[in-house]
Amino acid sequence: MSRQFQDARNQLIDTLRSKGIVNEDVLHAMQQVPRERFISGPFKQRAYEDVALPIDKHQTISQPYTVARMTELLEPKPGDAILEILNCIILQEHY
Repeated sequence: MSRQFQDARNQLIDTLRSKGIVNEDVLHAMQQVPRERFISGPFKQRAYEDVALPIDKHQTISQPYTVARMTELLEPKPGDAILEILNCIILQEHY
């Protein structure tokens, strides 16, 4: 875990808790994902804000709350693997 972003990660977890995320396994997983590795340029410093941010190829990395809530609703068990596949793009194209 990058020391540079550790305080921001902790603050994000506090934000997710304040918005109602209660599953500690989900919160732990969210704290372990190095969002800054997926974001480049001037947005890298905003990696742990609770907002969607642009990434390559005109896509966005999802808002952390959205990811945490979707994951929490799945009620994952230890050993489960979760893969998010283009759900936002499909939703946008549907409407």
